[in-house]
Amino acid sequence: MMYRKIFLGLFLLMGFQLAQSQDTLSGNYGSLILAKKNYVINEVISVSDSFVVEAGAQVQINSGASIICLGAVRFSGTPTARIRITSSKNQTGNGIVIQGVVNSDINIQYTTFDSLSIPLLFSDNWYRTKAVIRNCQFINNLGSQAVLHVMNPQIPFSDNPPISSVQISQCLFGGNTAPLRFEDLRSDYLKIDVFGNTFTSNKISGYAQYTYSNNILFGKLDNMQTRFTANIRENSFVYNYMRELDADTVVQQAHMGIYGSGDSLVAPNNYWGDYEESDIRKHIFDYKSNYTSPKLVINPFAMAPSDSIPVHIFGVINAGSGRMVNKKAMKFINDKWQLVGDSSNPITNTFNLRQGLRAVQLISNRPIVARTMSLHYIYAKDSLNTADSVVSPGSYKKDIGTKNMVQLNMTLPVDTLFKSKPGYLIVRGLEGEQGEYVPDVYIGYEAFLKYMFSKRAQYGVGRGGGKGGGAGQSEFDSTMRRRNKPPVIVSEYKKKYEVGILAGNAIYYGTLSNSSLFSNDFNSVFGLQFRYSLKKNLSLSISYLLATLTGSDLRSGDTSKVSRGMSFKTPTTTLSIQFEYDFFNNRIYASNMKFRPSIGFGVDYIMFTPMGEYLGKWYPLQPMGTGGQTIPIPPAPYALSTLGAPVTAQLRYYVNKKTIFSFFATYHLAFTNYLDDVGPDPYPDPIAIGLANPNNPEAAKYFANPSNRYVQKGQLRSGAADVSDGFFTFGFTLAHHF
Repeated sequence: MMYRKIFLGLFLLMGFQLAQSQDTLSGNYGSLILAKKNYVINEVISVSDSFVVEAGAQVQINSGASIICLGAVRFSGTPTARIRITSSKNQTGNGIVIQGVVNSDINIQYTTFDSLSIPLLFSDNWYRTKAVIRNCQFINNLGSQAVLHVMNPQIPFSDNPPISSVQISQCLFGGNTAPLRFEDLRSDYLKIDVFGNTFTSNKISGYAQYTYSNNILFGKLDNMQTRFTANIRENSFVYNYMRELDADTVVQQAHMGIYGSGDSLVAPNNYWGDYEESDIRKHIFDYKSNYTSPKLVINPFAMAPSDSIPVHIFGVINAGSGRMVNKKAMKFINDKWQLVGDSSNPITNTFNLRQGLRAVQLISNRPIVARTMSLHYIYAKDSLNTADSVVSPGSYKKDIGTKNMVQLNMTLPVDTLFKSKPGYLIVRGLEGEQGEYVPDVYIGYEAFLKYMFSKRAQYGVGRGGGKGGGAGQSEFDSTMRRRNKPPVIVSEYKKKYEVGILAGNAIYYGTLSNSSLFSNDFNSVFGLQFRYSLKKNLSLSISYLLATLTGSDLRSGDTSKVSRGMSFKTPTTTLSIQFEYDFFNNRIYASNMKFRPSIGFGVDYIMFTPMGEYLGKWYPLQPMGTGGQTIPIPPAPYALSTLGAPVTAQLRYYVNKKTIFSFFATYHLAFTNYLDDVGPDPYPDPIAIGLANPNNPEAAKYFANPSNRYVQKGQLRSGAADVSDGFFTFGFTLAHHF
């Protein structure tokens, strides 16, 4: 009994300590200091003054959440106590958004950003005197837009306009699916320095055609502003690919892209993963790819990456042949890797492990440690599936006798495995001498993806193809034909109407939505439906729907919308009248026609009440006139009801003569821009709207411009004058036919 009490006490103590060690952040802050502790963020938070994160802190930003920084930012990690900004599994958060025009600095040191959608965004209304990002890691981030996005700063108006600068140095970018993106690589007010960084093992998402945005780093170069040109030097670009999404295969290596009306950009002393200019230019997008683009001047280029930049593997040698798996032969001479020997007939990036691999050398720019290393062989189980097999440490030997190199000597059974089962190798768990992260190394990856693509294509063509005239099949068919079929029941409905209930989801789609429909909020919808048969192929349906629509700029996936920062919820009541065309006679029940499709269109009457949340309280937005409607001599307030146009597709399943189960999908186009309260109205003057709402002046100012972004006179809150709102509903209907 005593042991149980002691155990229970220890268990409660551990639970209490765990709860104390993790804080959940929410709301708006003036100044915020995060100590060495674990923090969780489940919503959008903002910091209006200074944001300080101390060494060793870990911040988990979950789905849809962001940290809006409106003032100074200082992340003070150390080599042995890095700061980590991350997301939980299947809960990808946005990241950190820099907004606001203030005379302060941004200094981010020794911070790891991983598993995020947009880890670091300098939005379209930011200004700081200086932004320094140094010794950071951007690894395994999952977004498709940008891993680091720098838009042009909003320069304060002055006779002598100030200058802003962004410096990115000694950073590692590895395993990401999105690029570094610069709005302008040439500016009169922004200095950009990108030097001493490592870009490796990134797979940038794209579709078929290689273009500038499919590279790990890209930006625009125009002649409109000529004072400062981006300084991109002494970096290492290796194993960065454009990955074609539809085919699930890599198109080519993709390191850097530029576009615009400028003439040229000089990027000296970078290592590009090749040793001939003609080979390097195959992996960059400039005037050689599109004659209207500027030229990227790459000379002089480095023959190997510097040993002062983040550690990474930049070469893989087939030690059995003395040639590189994906480079030409090199040797370590006078503390440097140098190109030597016969480089004719080199083994390229398309190296196929089925050729065999008895020994492989991994070349790094700095010493690496292999104590936590593991070797994985990913091979094809069949035409559609792969398997991950961990190669037993007893099946290979590690040799680290040579500086900046690890050699793996494979046993004969492992080499035989490579030859017998198509696949590729992944070397994981390598580290720098101080525990630095080293991105995974892929060997034979490109060849394997092409193999799987061809097999899947073959499988897709062959499946169900041919005549299938085998004896067994013929016997089966004849047996089926001999069976007695159940009788078909056909009867005519005496009455023409049915009543049902419906339930499902509603998805708002308008000014504040994500362009990808299913990336928006799913809200419940419930209702009643009456359906009347006008003719044998034409029915009239009347539906009464209740739903609450929600949306937020922060989940839009659009950087300009994210910086706007608006959100809402709108309870709606919809009366929908539609004419539906039935593809089968709706006045007859037939047991052999269980599934029956229909399509419909008509008119909606929608009543709605947009609401917004401020300091934990919800406010109706229309009475506040967030678009300036309550200011003297205003435009007319928008109505809280509107007509709309629904379009429906429906699949009906007749369980029996009386019971019908249906799946429906409807788009409701509203003839208003104000389902979300954000219409084509200019941003109102904050003082004027505060005076127009004496009971809630601060709330009114907030809802008019939530992010307090800098706006020009006459700038529309909706961003465009012709934006229409609407929503999708889809779900199930259970109806009874009388």
